[in-house]
Amino acid sequence: MCQIFFQNEGMIPKVVFFDLDDTLLDHTGTSQKALQHVFGEQLAENRTSLEVLERMNSDLYDTLMVDVLAKKYDIHHARAERFRRMFEACGDSCTLERGHAAFGLYRSRFDAERTLIPGALEVLQALGQVTEVGIITNQPHKFDRDVELLQNLPRHWFVSGEVGLRKPDPALFKLAVHTVGCTPSEAVMVGDLWDKDVEGARNAGLRPVWINRFQLEAPDADIPQLSSYEPVELALRIILKA
Repeated sequence: MCQIFFQNEGMIPKVVFFDLDDTLLDHTGTSQKALQHVFGEQLAENRTSLEVLERMNSDLYDTLMVDVLAKKYDIHHARAERFRRMFEACGDSCTLERGHAAFGLYRSRFDAERTLIPGALEVLQALGQVTEVGIITNQPHKFDRDVELLQNLPRHWFVSGEVGLRKPDPALFKLAVHTVGCTPSEAVMVGDLWDKDVEGARNAGLRPVWINRFQLEAPDADIPQLSSYEPVELALRIILKA
């Protein structure tokens, strides 16, 4: 498919990197369903809202992952601590043991609900015919469910918990392009978070594409953006011409 659009190979980047959450795989909707499963009682009693829980979950994840990389906590302690703090914020006393059990419930439901964003798989399949495809993610490790959903299409994985770097640190992007064997200007980064994916990639010299599924206002209109991977042909044009 891509060869039809781009006969001139010089237009095709050496590698296209993708973020995972809310870029290739739905995170927001999946996380909300999992949080409803864990905090059903607190939500039913109006002690919190789903929006507050989702924001708290995201903020605590970012904060505690910094501590994990600094070796203040191991990942299991950080997960339990995250949910312990969330229960405390809802007015419930909570031990680390309860937090650990709550994370287990959350992750089980999260994996069961996890889905690809429409068109994402087709885009990966088409790109894989003409260039390298990789993942740059702030996750603690590579989850088997994510690999299964992506059908092993991305060949290169750069995972924060495994390499000790987090987006938007330019060092993570530079490590990725160096490992693949190209220059930053020969690489495209597709992601949904402006500060971590777009600015991080741009500051490292990569060519960013913003996946803007929630129709947010673009801080910089010159950055190519996608609202969807469908139609696939249009998404490919935008990514490959970034």
